Order: sequence, then structure tokens, then C-alpha cells
Amino acid sequence: GNLQYAEKVYSEAISIYNSIYGLSHQNTMTAISNRAILMRRLGKSQEALEDLELVYKYRHDEEGVNSPATAIALSNVATSLRQMGQPEKAMEMYENALKVLTEQVGEDDLGSATVLNDMSLALVDLSKLRRAEEVCGKAIAVRSTLLGRDHPDTARSMENMMTIFAKQDEQKQKGRVEKK
Repeated sequence: GNLQYAEKVYSEAISIYNSIYGLSHQNTMTAISNRAILMRRLGKSQEALEDLELVYKYRHDEEGVNSPATAIALSNVATSLRQMGQPEKAMEMYENALKVLTEQVGEDDLGSATVLNDMSLALVDLSKLRRAEEVCGKAIAVRSTLLGRDHPDTARSMENMMTIFAKQDEQKQKGRVEKK
């Protein structure tokens, strides 16, 4: 509940990990990534983006461009960009991340499902609702199979699908009004 305190604790943990292990250590990078997620919740989008870009650079440099961990880090950057109103840029990153994940672990993987889910939201932002429905449907299918229909992540994808359906309905209603 106390997100400001959590931010302070994450920053202290990062400082400790950095002094013991250095910036380019797994524990440091994990703490930075977790802090970035918190920063987004606090409305500190730019700081979150900077943290996530640092994590992506580390993953890219240490594990290579074709690593699933690098792809997930890239997807996290894309989500921040989407939330900051840059869905076109985010889509390019989601597509690259999904390509790597599909090649390395397959499309029926939870990481791939997360990217698909987040990608569907960028597609909604771009008003590409048919494609968003298709992509979100894949995320629901994978999450339902691997996690079950009652899992919170599956429910989140289902909620996103309802958002897509609502937007499609809005477009249909708008089209009817414009024809009159």
C-alpha cells in the first residue's frame, strides 16, 4: 500500500546490489526492473522507461539479441512507450520481441502470451481492432491452457478482450451515426 516507501526500498536494494556486485549483475537488474514497474504505478513514466531501457541494454549486451530474457526486456520497454502514448513505436518492439520468443520458446509460452496480451493493447490504441482481437485471443488461449481460466493473468487478457469488443461496438455505432 505504501508505494513511496517501496520506491525507497527498491532504490536502497539497487544501491546495495550495485556496490556489492556492480550495475551489470542479475540481482541489480532484477531490482531495477521491479522498481520500474513500481515507478509506472506511481505515474513516473519517464523514470520507469529509463530503468527498463537500462535493463534491456544489459540483457542485450550480456545475453544477446535472440535471448528470451532480452525479448521480455524489450517488451517491457514497449509497454512503457505504449503507456506514454507511443503505440507505433511500441508495436515495432512487441513484434521484435514476439519474433524472438516464438523462435526460441514457441508461441505457446507464457512470455509469448504476455507479449501478445500487451501487443493487443497497442493495437487498440492504433484502432486496429480486428488484429487486436486476434492477438488477444491467442493470449487468452495460451494462458487458459497453461494457467487455467481462473488465473488472474487469463482474466486480465479476457478483460482486454472485453475492451476490444467495446471499442468495436463504438466504431459500429459511430459508423451508423455517420451514415445517417
